[in-house]
Amino acid sequence: MLRCGPSDQAFAALSRSSSPRLDFGLNSLSRSFSHNPIKENILSLPSFHMIDAAPQPVATFSHAAEIDGWVFLTGQMPTWPGEPDRPLPEGVTAQTRRVMDNLILVLDGMCLGIENVVQARIYLTEFERDYADMNLSYKSYFEEGKLPARTCIGVTALAVGALVEIDVIAKRP
Repeated sequence: MLRCGPSDQAFAALSRSSSPRLDFGLNSLSRSFSHNPIKENILSLPSFHMIDAAPQPVATFSHAAEIDGWVFLTGQMPTWPGEPDRPLPEGVTAQTRRVMDNLILVLDGMCLGIENVVQARIYLTEFERDYADMNLSYKSYFEEGKLPARTCIGVTALAVGALVEIDVIAKRP
């Protein structure tokens, strides 16, 4: 579990530097070459995170996976933390706000903020009807001129009868 506080950056740097590394037996290969680009590409293993403050996932997956400072958040639904049986908010505007608030809970649990988001994917069940209203709600979460790269896709259905789902990729500073 990540801990957040005044020493977040030092802790994150320590976490990244002490992550397990794989060699794949490349050390013996390096003796054959004076310059070995293969040896320089040592891979780290991902870490997987569940965030207590975030809503329970609707299926079998982690809230976030991280590797080399890149944090991939699972798509969030407009469900309520600690209240899985509570009805979804009414309409795409309210559902978009709930989804964004859930993403912020996961980001916060990872010692990150919305300003660390570099890419988003949005899924809408009623694309033509809801696109404009979703955009207004979504845009309000970001600083002017600092919107992440984004894709928005119309889909036939989403889990729990949601109108919108959003997943994001964030980068540690």
